Amino acid sequence: MMNWNVGKRIKEDVLLNKRADYGEHVLKRLAQRLKAKYGSGWGYQKLQHCVRAAYTFSEAEIMYAVRTQLSWTHLRSLMAVPNALARQFYMEMCRIEHWSTRTLDDKIDAQLFERTAISRKPDEVIKAELEKSKEKNEIQPDMVFRSSYFLDMLGLPDVFFRSR
Repeated sequence: MMNWNVGKRIKEDVLLNKRADYGEHVLKRLAQRLKAKYGSGWGYQKLQHCVRAAYTFSEAEIMYAVRTQLSWTHLRSLMAVPNALARQFYMEMCRIEHWSTRTLDDKIDAQLFERTAISRKPDEVIKAELEKSKEKNEIQPDMVFRSSYFLDMLGLPDVFFRSR
């Protein structure tokens, strides 16, 4: 939560909610000052991750992640997922299945979301199923079952055959 709040503060008060080129220089100078005052844990890369977290997660999402015991390392892995629905899917799976960050990284790399039946549904239906999963604290069948179009036996990733 602290890292997200640091990122939010930098995003709003220092970068003024813009992703400007000068932001890189500002972050580098800020990192130098924070390292001098608080130690090596506040380097440039750490500040980049904090700001990225503030841009990626809303306050409600970060509160939910903290409440469900996801670590900063989990959140850093989730920030790499560009699709917001896929990110929610992985967050729910982490919470329910108690995934380590290594397992989460493996599932993201293997494109678990894209290979499940839920990813083939309209966005509104995906949101509803993820919400149902939160409420019932259990995985919905389409979050586990693979798409019928999954062509693993041929060694071809199914994302090439997807039309949306």
